Amino acid sequence: MKRRALLAAMPLLAAMPMRVLASAPEIWDRQYDVVVLGSGGAGLAAALSAAARGLTVAVFEKNARIGGDTLNSSGFFNAAGLSGTKDKPIDHAREMIELGEGLNDPELVRIFTENCPGTFKWLQSLGMQFEDKPYKIYGTKEFRSYRPNRPRGTGYIHALGEASLKAGVSIELGCTAVDIYHVPETRQVLGVLIEKDGRSFSVRARRGIVLATGGFGANAEMLRRYAPELSALQHDSTPGATGDGHRLAERAGADLVNMQFVEIVPGGPVSIPYVIRLDIYPDRMVMVNARGERFVDERSDRKTLGEAILAQPGGIAYTITDNETVSSSDILDQKYLHQARHAGVVVRARNWAELAEKLSVPRHALERTLARACAGRTGQTSEGPCRRIVRRAPFWAQKIELHIHVTLGGVRINSKAQVLDKNGVPISGLYAAGEIVGNLHGAVRLGGNGVSSAVVFGRIAGENI
Repeated sequence: MKRRALLAAMPLLAAMPMRVLASAPEIWDRQYDVVVLGSGGAGLAAALSAAARGLTVAVFEKNARIGGDTLNSSGFFNAAGLSGTKDKPIDHAREMIELGEGLNDPELVRIFTENCPGTFKWLQSLGMQFEDKPYKIYGTKEFRSYRPNRPRGTGYIHALGEASLKAGVSIELGCTAVDIYHVPETRQVLGVLIEKDGRSFSVRARRGIVLATGGFGANAEMLRRYAPELSALQHDSTPGATGDGHRLAERAGADLVNMQFVEIVPGGPVSIPYVIRLDIYPDRMVMVNARGERFVDERSDRKTLGEAILAQPGGIAYTITDNETVSSSDILDQKYLHQARHAGVVVRARNWAELAEKLSVPRHALERTLARACAGRTGQTSEGPCRRIVRRAPFWAQKIELHIHVTLGGVRINSKAQVLDKNGVPISGLYAAGEIVGNLHGAVRLGGNGVSSAVVFGRIAGENI
């Protein structure tokens, strides 16, 4: 596949019914050492790492373009201990364990946080470029999130995709994995049945399969089953995030854990076909309700923030920031924000009084709230201090529409990225990385851990398969 064709086009829809086949075909249609299902950051990192060992690798992608949810992510990469910061991998791990509520695997967390700096440098060796200084972003406490020079997650997909093609990786689009072949007595995974354009073909995976199929945020049925209280919310996942890998893994005997945990974040309405966020930098924005009152410490974890927004009268809340913050966003975010303003989804005002009028919130309450926040005085002990926010006109605001951003549940893996059964025994030939992994984040995911965990465990899977 040529590079231009690989990076083009729009995603396809629809999940396919699945089963796990016990009997392997007498003659395989295709054979590779490694088969990777999914072409986001996790899948491409796994493919490239396996190919670097001299293995033949094929990537099968359900959508009509590569990238998965990595392509649409904010792009930040968490790595503690770089740039001379005091923050170390052990601090990164400690924060994850605290947020995980005892539901993430401490050894997996350790492996992840210790591998983040090295994976960051590996990405740089592939041509990825990052800004020098780390940010503190939505849902984090420390400055450990590095922003790529290219907008959002596009840089990862370009770098990993091009390197994979140069390494001889086969990448095929529009392919849905509908069955897994395995040996019933040993559960050893042998290969996969792929469907494309109404035709099926069998693929032998001599060393194994890497599941990098993402989450299930686009699967309404699975959301109703596992997180019914949030199932009515819109999502910002790719249409292909329908839990295909989860169902294949479960039928192969995998242990699915933490399926009830779903991450929700602010976004825009479904009427616009792109993601808008004014809340990425917690020290540069403030959230208010319909009364013009601040109701939460914006530096809180994502679970706390989501619950606080849902609890507001009428479920109405707004994110407010200033022009300095918008101007410092990456170029794609700025483009979408200006488009959203012209569509009437985002408002811009010359001063706080005009902003209150455009948001239809009490003027004096909003002015009082913003003045206190900018001065670092909050007035309530439940709110944290704020600094250097909404200082420079014009001011920007959007009504918060909560989105399902990430599904945190999935397969249980070990430190080698091997998928485990319900007894904690590895399923021979089955590996996983990315959002399909359910025992890394626990109950709450730390902001900036999405892309970094995908690439870290993608590398680990490719190195161990």
